[in-house]
Amino acid sequence: MMRPRAFLLLAMVALVAVAALAAAEWSGTAPPADGTSDWLVVTDTTVTGEEVSTSGDIRVMPGSQLTLLGASLLFTGDDDPSITVERGASLVMEDSTIPATDGTWYTFHVRGSATIAESDISGTMGGIQAHSDDLIIRGSHIHHGLGPGVELWGHDATISGCVIDNVDIGISSVAMNDDLEDSVALIDGWSVTLSDTTLSAKTYGMYLYWKK
Repeated sequence: MMRPRAFLLLAMVALVAVAALAAAEWSGTAPPADGTSDWLVVTDTTVTGEEVSTSGDIRVMPGSQLTLLGASLLFTGDDDPSITVERGASLVMEDSTIPATDGTWYTFHVRGSATIAESDISGTMGGIQAHSDDLIIRGSHIHHGLGPGVELWGHDATISGCVIDNVDIGISSVAMNDDLEDSVALIDGWSVTLSDTTLSAKTYGMYLYWKK
């Protein structure tokens, strides 16, 4: 006969297991089961409380949105994988991580729109490359990457309440004219707004390249 204390312990373990399963949720396009093929996100996809490990590329296709809530993307292998948000696609990250792993660097291209909030990103090669319609990064930590933490190539971008450190350049911005006022760089009719952000880089905190 099972003792009451042992029964209570088993019940508590079962409750914790059920809670963990409830916290981890998927909807939309699941990543390939083999962990090596490219993950093409072709429908609105939400990942909550899960770790996704892959050595392939991640591409969010036009018309789709990838939402990461308390999730982690872990790149493995040595083939320089990438994350690409295509034009007409969007990425939303909240309280999520993309950590640096030994021997693996990845590229991060935003050609559509991206909102990155309260998240931790490391291990990028070339930083978050924003050839984007809209980029918002707030309350996030970007660190331990090769090159800039963020590279801005035009269109609207807002970076606020972030820490960018242990990178070669904090923010690199390619501009099309020489207007700079109140921390707003005008880039061919668009703007980049920077506020309440700490930049601690090996060379330049912010590097503006004026293209004539």
